[in-house]
Amino acid sequence: MQPDDTYLCAGVIDTPLKFRILLVFCRHPGLALDAAQLGGWLRESPWALDEALHALADAGVIQPLAPLQPGWYRLPTDTPAGAAVRRLAYRFDDPLEREHIYARIDAADHERQLRAATLAPQPAPFGDLPPI
Repeated sequence: MQPDDTYLCAGVIDTPLKFRILLVFCRHPGLALDAAQLGGWLRESPWALDEALHALADAGVIQPLAPLQPGWYRLPTDTPAGAAVRRLAYRFDDPLEREHIYARIDAADHERQLRAATLAPQPAPFGDLPPI
């Protein structure tokens, strides 16, 4: 496991879409985009992209440009997260590393889904239903 793999976990880079977003930012340094513009690049819905962008910003991986441009984001160059993402993008060019990265993202996605399922409100058992 590489040190950069610590970002490939639930709550950070835990979906293929988030990683694809980060690859766009890495391939185009200095780029700032919102969900609508990113949709033209990735052919994904703006709602899914907006959710992924917010999650990446909340995790500290990308940087929002608010209040100058609300809803716009960029990959910072001067943070440990930005450097780690750039190293992941570099490693992604190697086919063996690419498989390793996809496997880690898949595991993180499963963990994220499991956490969401366990935190979701559970339905009441039949004994607790009010009489009709």
